[in-house]
Amino acid sequence: MENSKCLEEIFKLLEVATSVPSNSERKFKNTEGPVDYLVEELEKSIAKTFLHSRFDEISEIGNVASTSKTTDGAAVLVKGDSRVQYSKLMTIIFSELSELIKGSASESNDESSIISMQQTLLLTKSLEFFIIMCLLPALDPDVGIPVEKRSSFIKYWKPFECELLRKSQLECTIQIFQSLSNANPTIRTHIIGRFLSDFIAANEQLLFIGCADHHQSYEQFLSNVPKALLFKELLSLLGMFTVRAQPKQAPAWFQKAISIRLSRLLLSEDSLSCLFVAFDDLGGASFWENSAALHNVAVLLSKKPSVSKAPAYYRQLLKQFLALLKIPTWSEKISKLFASVVELISKKASNDLHFQVIDKLASPWDICLERGKLNPFSIGYGFWNSYMDDSLWILKTWFKGLYRQSEIPCIERFEKFCPFLMHLCGQSSNVKDLEAFANDSALVIGTIVRGINSDRMGNTLLKMILTPETGNRLYSFFKVDVYKKPLIQEISKEENSRKYNLHLEIVNEPFSEIEMLDYKVYAVDLILKQFDREESSALLVDLLSACVYEWRSIESEQLQSVVDNEYQPFIVELGKERIDRERNHLSVQYVLSALTEQLIDLKMEFSNVSLLKLLEVAELMFSSMLRKLNHVLSMDLSIEADLEVDAKSSELALGIVSGVLLMAKDSTEIMDRLKLVSFRLQEFCRLMEKAAEKLPSAFRTTLENCQQLLALFSDLSLSAEDSKPILHPFEIPSPINKFDRKSLSNLSDLLKELESPDEPIRGHVLIEIGKELRKRNSKFFKSSVDFDLVYERILAQVQDPDTYVFLAAINALAELAYWKTDPFLEKMLDYFVKWHSSEEPQSLMVRTKIGEAVAKVCNRLGDFSPLYFDRLAPTFLLLVKESDEMIRASALSSLSDLILACRGRRYDRIVNELLLCISQVITTDKSPLVRRAAVHFLRCMLSSAHDVLFEVFMDSLRDINRQLRRLWEYDQDDVVRLQAELALIEIKEAIKTSLDKI
Repeated sequence: MENSKCLEEIFKLLEVATSVPSNSERKFKNTEGPVDYLVEELEKSIAKTFLHSRFDEISEIGNVASTSKTTDGAAVLVKGDSRVQYSKLMTIIFSELSELIKGSASESNDESSIISMQQTLLLTKSLEFFIIMCLLPALDPDVGIPVEKRSSFIKYWKPFECELLRKSQLECTIQIFQSLSNANPTIRTHIIGRFLSDFIAANEQLLFIGCADHHQSYEQFLSNVPKALLFKELLSLLGMFTVRAQPKQAPAWFQKAISIRLSRLLLSEDSLSCLFVAFDDLGGASFWENSAALHNVAVLLSKKPSVSKAPAYYRQLLKQFLALLKIPTWSEKISKLFASVVELISKKASNDLHFQVIDKLASPWDICLERGKLNPFSIGYGFWNSYMDDSLWILKTWFKGLYRQSEIPCIERFEKFCPFLMHLCGQSSNVKDLEAFANDSALVIGTIVRGINSDRMGNTLLKMILTPETGNRLYSFFKVDVYKKPLIQEISKEENSRKYNLHLEIVNEPFSEIEMLDYKVYAVDLILKQFDREESSALLVDLLSACVYEWRSIESEQLQSVVDNEYQPFIVELGKERIDRERNHLSVQYVLSALTEQLIDLKMEFSNVSLLKLLEVAELMFSSMLRKLNHVLSMDLSIEADLEVDAKSSELALGIVSGVLLMAKDSTEIMDRLKLVSFRLQEFCRLMEKAAEKLPSAFRTTLENCQQLLALFSDLSLSAEDSKPILHPFEIPSPINKFDRKSLSNLSDLLKELESPDEPIRGHVLIEIGKELRKRNSKFFKSSVDFDLVYERILAQVQDPDTYVFLAAINALAELAYWKTDPFLEKMLDYFVKWHSSEEPQSLMVRTKIGEAVAKVCNRLGDFSPLYFDRLAPTFLLLVKESDEMIRASALSSLSDLILACRGRRYDRIVNELLLCISQVITTDKSPLVRRAAVHFLRCMLSSAHDVLFEVFMDSLRDINRQLRRLWEYDQDDVVRLQAELALIEIKEAIKTSLDKI
């Protein structure tokens, strides 16, 4: 018979061997099990083919049920096993198939065309059945992939008890696996990809029971398997990525055997990259964010294998890590793993870590500074070499993966070049093409500062800023520029792998001291941005405090020096210590001024701890200047040049106190500290007035500002109780000073103040009304007449041209509507929806703010909010079409609040209109602010409908998912991408929740 016809009959037999009827109870009513059925059908089919003559090779084996169970789930044990009969039949079929394929290969020029893809899939399916019947019962419990995960009709197998039968079945499986793999490359690829773990389990089980006949062929076979695939299967068998519903530990002997193979594989060249490819395949992208799993992997990698010596293993492991960290696609993934491995190895093999990692990352910076112009120079990058480039990139990647409490080994090595890196960072901070370099440098410096002493980060950072003269002088010769592309260049592999387009030049004329300080201040600004808001504000305050303590220390030394030298000769020897002190004094003063400006420009809320520390800083500055003024008066000293600087310091201290006064919340501790500061201010004013003749003219402005601040303290009842405030001779022309605060206890008197022509008074009255409404003070509002009156008076202030007034009015209106929903929420809705004012920008902005307030009220009303959706949504959608981006963004944000309150209700009728609006904004609007609001709105819709996601977005969920993925991958705005990613996560979580309910 021809090979093609024989192959056709073979594949028909394979189809019979894998055809299990779906309705098992009805089909198997007159037989004893599904395997019996397959054996019976297979025997009938073989008898009709060219294989009928080989029946004599199969010994008589009675067929019995192998999956029957009692009511309690235990398997029924009967004589014989039909699984053995099935495996014998399949062995004959597979043996013939491999021979036929080999014969066809010798006659054909294209081996891949011998069997079709459909036949290959059928062969894979039949091998799955064969492994279930032949191999799995021969394995120890919990070795390999369990049967319940491989078969829909078999949930339990009784293991083979006879050792000879187990050995026979294992050898049979191995032989079939190898014969089919050697028959055809296509078949080999499919078999290795699907059944490699079974082949490994069979061989390891055979070795464990004492049979080494197939050991040589086993080792040879594994040597030809791709490392990444081999890693994947070994890890699966070890249970790191278990396929069991309830993970069980494999036997100790099996774990040891697989662990030894993993260790040996890990010692080979380029093994780490293959291991990480396996992690990618098994765990997916989420694996690299799983801290627990990464820690377990780090523990395993940091353990020295028994088959290798410690130094050789650790050095090779770290060498491969550093090579992978240079590749951007890998560096982001493995940063956390690398950080964990370094931390663990530092405790076991610190010398190897120092040699292989620390030296390679720190030495390029040391060499650059030590050798200067003797370093290699290139036209494009100047003295910026690939070693420095790789060092900064790896440090950035490593530090990004560090956990907050992790320690950086040998951190003093990195601390040495931080001032130099800070100098380069500051220069590049305002260069567009060097943003990546500047930000990565700031991240590295910030992490090192935190690692040195997390409790005194400000002191550490100030120490780096106030670099000794010798170091600062050296750094001043280095100039940063953008990479200069030469006209003709031979691109080497080293040059092509650069991460930063930096050109480093050593100039003949160094930067001045002021320029050097400017660059470091710029670097500090970037460093602050590397931390979260709370830590950033705390670090800035800590740095200010460190500056003040340093300044105070220098001031004390200077003052003592002045006193000691008052009657000394005019010419004083200027030693090195004094020069450094003078230099540091001016530097600290300059840095303090710059940091105070940053503090003022920093738009963030400070914690009470930070505010108290700021007050401590101001108090230290005042007390230091008080001491100096006392010396000026008592010693009759004249130090006008120094006092010019002190006048500026006084202004800084006043600015800090004013800022705290604005940001201070209802904290008793802060108020008490402000009273103490008030006392310092009074003393400061008194001494300035006494020493007026000896003080420079700059102090006159300081004195006036100080007296105005004291007047404000008095107005706010913050003056020190044991001292009368020093007031300026003339009254401060502020409208607030005319305001009688006793009127706050009486509504009628309070409403009279709304007639004041001064905007600050009207705004303040509205704020106080809003506070009482929020408190729901029934003593303040005694009847419904009071509420009506308040509503009318507030409404009259809504369209006031002053922003302070109309925002306070809208806030008070919202508080009233929330407390007395009936009738004021309805009135507020009518006022917003039926807006008849002019279409000027100011009018539109007022309407938008009212809409925001209404939406927030609805959000707080919870389940009642859907009642108002139909009236509000169309108006918000109209505002989305306005030309002003702030109005469009505000309208979308208001819709977000309203949608969240609805929880998937009411808006499902216009969901397509809402999605169309979002789609148009995302694709056509050029404003990042509006697009952010649009994606946030979409995310709120998905979140609101979390439990009914499929009902609300049945026809559009796929399109939403595609649009979000496009934004996540391609949008240029980071916030838009983040919102898109969060929305995708929302979809994923909602789908998972829905599937769990099924």
